Amino acid sequence: MDARELFIDAVSGHQDLFHKIAYHILGDYRDAEDAVQTAYANTYSRLEQFRGKHDEHSMRAWIAMSVRNTARSDFGRRALRAHSSIGEDFPDSREQPYEELCLAELEKGVEYAIEQLSPRFRNVVAKVYEGYSTEEIARSTGRREVTVRVDLHRARVRLMERLHKYVSGDRHHHPETQSIK
Repeated sequence: MDARELFIDAVSGHQDLFHKIAYHILGDYRDAEDAVQTAYANTYSRLEQFRGKHDEHSMRAWIAMSVRNTARSDFGRRALRAHSSIGEDFPDSREQPYEELCLAELEKGVEYAIEQLSPRFRNVVAKVYEGYSTEEIARSTGRREVTVRVDLHRARVRLMERLHKYVSGDRHHHPETQSIK
C-alpha cells in the first residue's frame, strides 16, 4: 500500500480520534475541526516525507502528531490574539476565574507528573493518549501485550500517587509551585 492509500485509510478510519486530540487541546469544536483539516492538508502535502513503517498504525501516529502540533500551535496563536494588543499587558492571573486557575494549575501538575515517569512508562501513556490500544502498542514496540498492560497500570499508579500529593497540597516536590499553598 502506498502512502496516499495509507493516509486515506487512516483518516477515514480514525477521524474521531483526531478530533478528540484537537478538541482536548483547543476546547472548541469548530477550532478543533479547523485544526484537524489543517493538519490533514499539511500531512497530505508532505506524504513524500513519511518515513514510518508503511502500515496504517504508523500513518495514524504521524497524522495524530500533526493534529496535536497544529492544535497546540493554533491554541498558542489564539491565546496571543486574545491577550495581547498594542499597549496592553497580559492580564493578571487574579482576573481569571478561580476554576480556570485551578484547571491550569492541575494541568501543570499532570504534565509535571508525566514528565517524571520513566521513559518506558511515559511512552506507554503517550501512546494510550494518542488512541492506541495495548495490543497496538505491544505490536509496535515488539513487547508482549501483558507487559504493556502492566506498564500502563504502573504508570497510572505512579501518576495517581503524584497527583494525589499535588492536589492535597503537598507541592514541595514540584519546583514551580513551592510558594503556592
